[in-house]
Amino acid sequence: MNLLRKNGIWLFAILLIGVVFSSVNYLKPKYSFNWDSHNKLVQSYSLLQNKFQSEELFYPGKKFDPDYKYFPVQNNVFLKLDQRHLSAFPVFFAAISSLWLWVFGFSALPYLSAIGLLLSLLLLYEKWKFSKLSLAIAGLGTFAWILSIEYSEHSFFMFSTLCSLTFALRGKNSLVKFIFSGIFCGISVWFRHEGLVYCASLAFWILFAGNKKGSFKKSISEFLFFSLGAAISVGIFFLFNFIDYGHFLGPRFLINESGLNVSYMTRLEWAKTLLFFGTFKLGYFGYMPASLLLFPILIAGWKKLSPKNRILLGSTLSYIFLVLLIIPNDGFNNWGPRFFGPAVFPFAILFSKYYYFLKKRRKFKFIRILFLICILFSFTCGLIGLKYLKEGRKQQEANNLALHSTNSEIWIFSDDSLAYIAGSDYFNKIIFRVYLAEDLPQFLSDLSKFYPGKKITLIQANDEIFGEKVKSTIKENSKFAYGIGKMIWEKESFESAVRSNLDNREELAKASLKFSIGNLKLR
Repeated sequence: MNLLRKNGIWLFAILLIGVVFSSVNYLKPKYSFNWDSHNKLVQSYSLLQNKFQSEELFYPGKKFDPDYKYFPVQNNVFLKLDQRHLSAFPVFFAAISSLWLWVFGFSALPYLSAIGLLLSLLLLYEKWKFSKLSLAIAGLGTFAWILSIEYSEHSFFMFSTLCSLTFALRGKNSLVKFIFSGIFCGISVWFRHEGLVYCASLAFWILFAGNKKGSFKKSISEFLFFSLGAAISVGIFFLFNFIDYGHFLGPRFLINESGLNVSYMTRLEWAKTLLFFGTFKLGYFGYMPASLLLFPILIAGWKKLSPKNRILLGSTLSYIFLVLLIIPNDGFNNWGPRFFGPAVFPFAILFSKYYYFLKKRRKFKFIRILFLICILFSFTCGLIGLKYLKEGRKQQEANNLALHSTNSEIWIFSDDSLAYIAGSDYFNKIIFRVYLAEDLPQFLSDLSKFYPGKKITLIQANDEIFGEKVKSTIKENSKFAYGIGKMIWEKESFESAVRSNLDNREELAKASLKFSIGNLKLR
């Protein structure tokens, strides 16, 4: 019987690992570097190129453009500090993933994120004694799945907060455990600033919910030991940032500072999106409706909860609502609310415990079925998210192949959003971004002196493929019109610049792009 049980666990583990890795493979890792994942790839690659001696971002056009005026990356994800050009993202994850990049290459990076999820599931099985059903729910019935199959720090951010909870709430009572709990909670800040909010939330509930029947002195001791551990790791983070960047919160705060000063109504709109839903976005409760059912039930039975369950529930809910006060945006187009990573596995833990409680009481069968329907909905959201991301990968691949068909050495894009199409080709091509058509004559003239005779391609959106629906949306939606307009150069200035600076000109339209190809004139 024990042998069958062990074999069953191993088969289930292999199946779960297979599903997670297959999800990464399904999304075509080679074409997965777009937007934030591309920015983080550039940061990791730069550390390798600089042999960990500098954080200066790698820029293939730096010799021509040492001031990064035409750097093909959004302004809100890189920072010019003194004479350095730095990524907005904390460097810790880049340092970890650069080693993985060095060993396995570009396409293996999304698998690193998947490993972060699998480490969390292993911890839930070993220390929290999760059943196979509970593991499947934690891994595939929450947005941890969709956040962990793209190259990002999210899975390790969630893993570090889960480690913190595990030290605090599992195993024999020991004050030393709370030091390690604090250390791991502080380490989460090295991945994402939201970790600061989670540290504060967890510390508060350790102090005020940790000892239901015990003395308050014990709670104070646990709180102090946790705070000591958190102070060590967060203190190191602050000190490093202050020495390296001149501000204890680092470049991400320096860039996002203006985004924190938004109107009350804007922040309310963001909260609605992140908690429930928005345009092409699902919030915490929208993605995981089981939490909307579970949390009120547990709150109603607060007095019956054990101290550890109070800590779990209290820290999760306070984090969910407090983090809304510091977010710089609504998560943009992420499928799954990325700011709520630390609140995913606590939900899975509480759900596992309550579902087991319901199984022992037949009269609650209806509630159990309702929970399973909600979990099935969340799993379906994951599948829809995979399909949604897959369509993006298909478009990325089509555009990338179209770019390669030009056989040019220099790629010039009209907008950052188009420049991300380059993906990992960013590292073996010379790439620029020129926003305004009126800047092109001088830019191309200077470029022809620097790279005489080189074959170049100017890339902009192909407005000829816009259907009536898109054209109608452009007329009605000023924000959408502005976003599309940035991808298309003004025709008269563009034509003048190209005629004056290119020989052997060729026009090409493929996928959703329009190419102007030619050789820079000899000056």
